[in-house]
Amino acid sequence: MKSIFTYSTKLFLLQLLCLLSLTNGFSQFVPDGNYYSPTDEYLNAQSKIVDPNASSTCEVERVFALTGGTDTDQYLLLGINNGNGGSAIFRYYINTDGLATGLANETYKGTVYPIGGAEIVIQIDASKNELMLFEWNDLSGELDIVTIAGIASEIGSYNPGDNSFIEIKIPLSIFNPCNSTTGGIITLAKYLSFSGGSINSNPCALEDIDFIIGLNGIVTPDAEYCSGQDTETHLILTGQLGDVVRWESSTDDFNTAGTPIINTNGITVYDTPSNLSATTYFRAVISSTLCPNNTLNSTSAEIKINPGPTISGTFSVCESSTTQLAGSGTPAALNPWVSSDPSKATVSSTGLVTGVSAGTADITYTNSNGCQKTVTVTVNALPTISGTLSVCVNSTTQLTGSATAAASNPWVSSDPSKATVSSTGLVTGVSAGTADITYTNSNGCQKTVTVTVNALPTISGTLSVCVNSTTQLTGSATAAASNPWVSSDPSKATVSSTGL
Repeated sequence: MKSIFTYSTKLFLLQLLCLLSLTNGFSQFVPDGNYYSPTDEYLNAQSKIVDPNASSTCEVERVFALTGGTDTDQYLLLGINNGNGGSAIFRYYINTDGLATGLANETYKGTVYPIGGAEIVIQIDASKNELMLFEWNDLSGELDIVTIAGIASEIGSYNPGDNSFIEIKIPLSIFNPCNSTTGGIITLAKYLSFSGGSINSNPCALEDIDFIIGLNGIVTPDAEYCSGQDTETHLILTGQLGDVVRWESSTDDFNTAGTPIINTNGITVYDTPSNLSATTYFRAVISSTLCPNNTLNSTSAEIKINPGPTISGTFSVCESSTTQLAGSGTPAALNPWVSSDPSKATVSSTGLVTGVSAGTADITYTNSNGCQKTVTVTVNALPTISGTLSVCVNSTTQLTGSATAAASNPWVSSDPSKATVSSTGLVTGVSAGTADITYTNSNGCQKTVTVTVNALPTISGTLSVCVNSTTQLTGSATAAASNPWVSSDPSKATVSSTGL
């Protein structure tokens, strides 16, 4: 029987065909080339700053990577911000096996450029949006051009109007993540760029990127703590293509089998324990839509635990004296040592503590990891010495020190040939001159005074006299202001204040 299609039927079928075509088209992600977006397209993307000072058309400033898609359109999206918009060709080298195999080097204009091993090469003209994909052929030892559905690129802007951003969409199947020897981890290793829009031009940049990309989802953020701190961290899994089977932890970065974490099936966020004592890694195990009946691992987040520093040294010091403290590890570059009360004790950048006034001060040491240790330093007051600080030869003077005397050698003379001092502070003049007498208390704090030893005077003149007669005696040096001359027996002889 002959089928008859009226005009209206044909129009309906044409409209249906267009609708199906449009529906299929909308199911495929198409990059727009722009970084800025009200949907925060790269909010949870992996990223790597390549050269923060990149400014030319040949240089890469940073790279973003994220995975996404549906059951029929699973892709890796690379977002690349160049130093400037303009005419340049970039070749990006991707290592998929973690080994130095594949493309070892490339030669342009007689110069050999070391690549170090790449299985996938992406080439794009940054001005014409001409994209090519190459795959290493182990048999031929050459790169083959790859034609694959779903690959796309677009030139756009990082900031509105700068025309420096490139988006490249690559189907995940090209990386063979189901049979990956690296667990779905690839490395965007290097880029080689050419100015002038032709690879026949001289290369203008060969730079390392070393951007590790997880194709099976990523767990973020990494975090760093000091031993003893609260280590609870809110981890988020993004970019996974499939359901979460469980989360796992490891203290050796999963070099051995991870430890399953109970009750984590189906969750994309996980709060780590608050009492981690050692560096621990966390990842999610995904029942991936990429690989039916198989599980794949996400990248891991590192929760790094740095050991706390220690402080050694003497934690007491006398006023106006110093004590040296030492912190373990490498000190922080800025303000490694801090005093809580500089009016009591100050501390230098090398840990030298100076006592300022009696009391206590907390001294805090910070190491290069930002971990801190605090000790309390006691500043002891200096003792005082009371008593007469002069003595005649062969005479004594008693000195008294404040607080409790040291158990050993509390009193010391700097010159026993001039003056000696007993353990109780009794100073004996030996010969004319001076000697420093130092008193040490039980805190080890010292006070020093200078004791002057005066020579004995001499008397000259006739030492005999008749009854009712006089004789003039003369004393050396200056006479005392009061009673300079005294007779021991006025019934036998008297003496005036001038020695008559």
